[in-house]
Amino acid sequence: MTRDELEQALADLPFRLLRRLGRAIAGPPALRMGKRRLMHTIMAGAEANIERIEAAIRTHQAEQQALAAVPAPAGGASSEHKSGKPADLRALLEGMTGRWRRWRRWNGVT
Repeated sequence: MTRDELEQALADLPFRLLRRLGRAIAGPPALRMGKRRLMHTIMAGAEANIERIEAAIRTHQAEQQALAAVPAPAGGASSEHKSGKPADLRALLEGMTGRWRRWRRWNGVT
């Protein structure tokens, strides 16, 4: 892996993974670094930790491929909202008012 490829692969990593990798290589000071400085710190220690860096990059790429391969859920919304029409505001407010009245009666609030 060339230096440019390594830099591009590190730039593609999310910050949380980059930060974890930087902490493993540079120690606690890596927690206070920004993304660009963290990338340069990791690249400076790349000779000694190239296996760890490549493993983190491969793991992230495998996770992204696995997420892309999973189909979207079939039914997330209820049948009322599938039509694309907005909910009726009057029905929503009446439902809230009914709940409020029941809560007040239950708790003895007048």
